[in-house]
Amino acid sequence: MTTETHDDRITFARDAAERVIVTFIEAFLAALVASHAFNLTGLQDAANMAWVAALASGVSLVKVFIAKFLGDPESASLAQ
Repeated sequence: MTTETHDDRITFARDAAERVIVTFIEAFLAALVASHAFNLTGLQDAANMAWVAALASGVSLVKVFIAKFLGDPESASLAQ
């Protein structure tokens, strides 16, 4: 069993933050494109899209922590 260092925790946190932020952006952009396809407009629709994107980010964050315990503890990836 390896001992986790401060640098390992920083690397993991940076990797996790990047994944969560990128997931939010991807989900929001996908919802924005879908809104044009389904003719959704207005501030309420934008708020709903942001909530969907936030939910996707939350799921991504859960996956990151699952990956920490199932995969490489220094990475937020499920791949080993």
